[in-house]
Amino acid sequence: MEPHKLNRRRTLKLGTVGITSLLVNPSLSINYLAKKREFSYQQPRVIIIRFGGGVRRQETIDIKGTYAPFMRHTLASEGTLFSNMELEQSDSVTTSHGQGTLYILTGKYKKYEQEFLNDNFEPSIPTLFEYLRKQYHIPEEETLIINGEDRTSEEFYSFSNHHSFGVNYRSQVLSLYRFKIHLLKKQIITNQFTDKELEKKAGRIRKITRKKLST
Repeated sequence: MEPHKLNRRRTLKLGTVGITSLLVNPSLSINYLAKKREFSYQQPRVIIIRFGGGVRRQETIDIKGTYAPFMRHTLASEGTLFSNMELEQSDSVTTSHGQGTLYILTGKYKKYEQEFLNDNFEPSIPTLFEYLRKQYHIPEEETLIINGEDRTSEEFYSFSNHHSFGVNYRSQVLSLYRFKIHLLKKQIITNQFTDKELEKKAGRIRKITRKKLST
C-alpha cells in the first residue's frame, strides 16, 4: 500500500486512536485551550473523600477498628470529618450512590433523573470544580476526581449542563474506565486486533464519545 493511501483498517485505527486520546486527555480539545488562563489560586488545597454503600463506620471512621488508617488518622486530623452524615429522606430526594455524590458536589438536594436507557445523571447545578475553576482560572488538571468505581456513569460528575459553566470548567478524572481507554489506545497502536475486532472496538468508542459530547 502506498504511504498516502488509507484502507479501511488504517482509517479505523487512526480515527479510534484520535478519539481515545481526547477521552484520556481532554486538555487537547480546542475548547480547553481557548479557555486556559493564568493560574491565580493560591489558597490551601481541598480533598473531599466520599464513601458509602457497603462500608460500615466500624471499618472506616472508628479510630480503633478502621481498615483505612491513613484516611482516619492522617487526613481526618488535617480537615473535617462528618461522622454522622445522613441524607434526608423525602419524596424529592433519592439516596443512591449517584445522586448522593451529586448532592455533595453541587451542594443542593435535587431529584436527578436518568435519561432513557442511560445511567448517566446530569447535574443542572454547577459543581464545586466549575465554581473554583471559573473564579480562580484554575487549569483542569488542578481539579481532580479519583473514581474508585468501575461505573462509566461516574465519569460525568465533573461538570454540569449549566449555561454559564459546563464542560469548559470541568475537572479531570482518574479512574479504571480511563485506564481501560488508555490500554485500548496502546493495543490499537500495536496492532493487537483483527479487522473485525478493531471495527467492533471503534464502534464502542464512537458510542462513548457521543454520550460524552452530548452531556
